[in-house]
Amino acid sequence: MRMWKDVKGWKVFVSTIVAIITSILLAGMKNEIVFLFLPIIIFISANYGRRGGELGGLIMGFLWILTDEMFIRKGTSEISWMEWAINILFMVGIGAWLGIVHEQIKHLKVTDVLTQVYNRGYFLDILKKEFSHCQKNEYPLSLIMIDIDNFKKVNDTYGHQFGDVVLQQFSDLLKNELYPNRFIGRYGGEEFAVILPRTDSKEAYHLAELLRIKTGNQLFNGIKITISSGISTLHHHEPISVDHLIQQADKALYQAKHSGRNLTCVIDSVISISNTQIN
Repeated sequence: MRMWKDVKGWKVFVSTIVAIITSILLAGMKNEIVFLFLPIIIFISANYGRRGGELGGLIMGFLWILTDEMFIRKGTSEISWMEWAINILFMVGIGAWLGIVHEQIKHLKVTDVLTQVYNRGYFLDILKKEFSHCQKNEYPLSLIMIDIDNFKKVNDTYGHQFGDVVLQQFSDLLKNELYPNRFIGRYGGEEFAVILPRTDSKEAYHLAELLRIKTGNQLFNGIKITISSGISTLHHHEPISVDHLIQQADKALYQAKHSGRNLTCVIDSVISISNTQIN
């Protein structure tokens, strides 16, 4: 159902109609029943991924057999189990393959190639959706902006390929500590961002501090790095926008960077925390 939620209802309706019309036209032009089902399987696999494609292929396989000219001419008694199996497996295979291809394309579209977290565009789409959901239901939502301190020096000293490995290993740390209930994105260069639905300032602060301490206590491609973080939070009583939430997190990150780095700073009207450093 996750893939369905990514497609608006009217788009699903339109694509369904297009799939049916295309099926009928192809079947009429080629005089082959199989063309009646292929576009429908394409639609199902595109919206539901591999498992949806397999199920759609299974259903279409049975329908293909039931409507095939050979079936109508021979009757059920003259069709072997081998023919049944081949036809059904053929359609299931097509559905599964199309579903896998679609999932891979979708993954490439929304994922940063180097770090395998969400790219900036898709991350901002998620932020807008989660912001709207939390605002509507009066839940808090926190945004953490994270920057690797002095990363330019890492690239200048060891080279960009070395720095890429550092970024990959740091993103692995984020994924290990934050998934599956949080959303991580590469915001640009050595800057990452994290969406924390249903998370207030204090919880977000403690989580950011945990990440900062764990980062400082391990090696990344054999070297030590530190991070600075800025946090902003949506509270249900505050009429703010997504842009304002991002600006506040950026402002908090700027404060952390210009207060000595290796800090977590919070901009929040609810709590008094401004910045801290734990050695």
